[in-house]
Amino acid sequence: VQAFDDAMDKSYAAAESADSGGIVVVAIYICILILAVMYRKSLDGGTARKCFFMTITGFILYCARYFSNAIYERMSYYFFYYSILLLPAVISKAPEQERKFVKFGIIFLSIVLFVYRVNGGAFSDFKLFFN
Repeated sequence: VQAFDDAMDKSYAAAESADSGGIVVVAIYICILILAVMYRKSLDGGTARKCFFMTITGFILYCARYFSNAIYERMSYYFFYYSILLLPAVISKAPEQERKFVKFGIIFLSIVLFVYRVNGGAFSDFKLFFN
């Protein structure tokens, strides 16, 4: 952060922290981490373990935006990709019956995220076809 401050001639130590928002990202991190802890014994040692710890790092950096400053949110996005790698590894190790439930949950949460983003973002003036 200090090197970036020097390069951009800004002081992120004086920046404001985020008071709200980001609940969907926190929920995604929590869901993935809970699944990884549930199936940790059946995960492969090397890659999945690294992805797990990088996902935890990203989650901590993202949560730091609430009590420090907003630069940590941007830094956490570099670690979010590891959660994308961890999720299929976790799903593939789940028992067949639980795997169907987890896949359904992920699909449902993806649709909820889509609707949430469309209604509150730059596309808020548009309506979904089922409204």
